[in-house]
Amino acid sequence: MGNSKIRRITMDAMMIAIFVVLAKFTIKAGPIHIAFSGLSVVFASIYFGLPDGLIVALLGETVIQLTSSYGITPTTPLWILPPAFRALSAGLFALPFRKKGEALEQHIVFYILANLIGAILVTLSNAGVEWIDGQVMGYNPKLTYILILTRAGVGLVSATLVGLLCYPLLRAVRKLEPTNPKKENPAPEEAESDSKHQESK
Repeated sequence: MGNSKIRRITMDAMMIAIFVVLAKFTIKAGPIHIAFSGLSVVFASIYFGLPDGLIVALLGETVIQLTSSYGITPTTPLWILPPAFRALSAGLFALPFRKKGEALEQHIVFYILANLIGAILVTLSNAGVEWIDGQVMGYNPKLTYILILTRAGVGLVSATLVGLLCYPLLRAVRKLEPTNPKKENPAPEEAESDSKHQESK
């Protein structure tokens, strides 16, 4: 296994750990809990790519579900899926810019759209799972609708905060990257051309 693959696996594992930690630290206001675990999903999807974002989202949420106070229920596999939609939105929006050697956060309109669409998809999927959960577990229908509306509001607020926090984080990490590695390590053709130019002098 190459060093690049080991580094990538290590970074994904670190982002999953951050996902779990951030999920535990939430802003609580009564029944409303605002979590920031989506931060590691958005960061991984934009900075490393869609596959990494999906790995962080799915494995991170799996750990959360398996260690939650609710335990394992028939709908546990469904609860693992919603964070993946955040990864899909951020990763797919970032993909065309990555191919051009650019960063999604450099294009603020598309960055906002990626986070907004991701938030809507996560909110809708959470609402759907909440409804299925209510049907399977036999919850009071009124309680189910209240939970759906609560999750919808909380999801949009969390996505907004995650987008705001992730933007400066991405910008800061990009600044740590080599500014122009090609100039530091010129291609053989460039090196040969420079050598001939020096000899002609």
